[in-house]
Amino acid sequence: MNDPVYGQMPQGYPGYPPTIPSAVPPQRKKWPWFVGGAAILLLFLCCCGVAGFFVFAGKEIDDESEEEHEVVYALTGDGDVAAVSYSTDEGGNIAQETQASLPWRKELTRKGFFRTYTLTAQRDSGGEGSLTCTITVDGKELASNTSTGPYAAVVCSADSSEENE
Repeated sequence: MNDPVYGQMPQGYPGYPPTIPSAVPPQRKKWPWFVGGAAILLLFLCCCGVAGFFVFAGKEIDDESEEEHEVVYALTGDGDVAAVSYSTDEGGNIAQETQASLPWRKELTRKGFFRTYTLTAQRDSGGEGSLTCTITVDGKELASNTSTGPYAAVVCSADSSEENE
């Protein structure tokens, strides 16, 4: 079989039309590459944004967890107090003092952003009189309560949501 010469029609098989070789290769579609590239770019930007958010949020949480708060527990009233209990940290630890004299005051420095504060007390002897508790955090009074009567008991509690109001 002879090679076709330029300008000459190639010979086909008998009974079939002649074939013409294609001088231009078929073109591939370009839009799938653009769509794929845009999708990859969008995915990359989303991942960077999410990672940046978590880095920023993690730093904010870490900073607030290290923030110190001055807590003042106080009791005022008549007579003596048989028992005083107050929260000392977020681990649920409670301290107790017995036979406390009024007025009574305890100052603590606490860290953390989940803050709950509790103070309970009960008068020692019968008879009429009052007992008042207060919880102050960073100079702001968060809770106050008063009870009167024989063996009066008083409870104050506050949490961080009350502090932010």
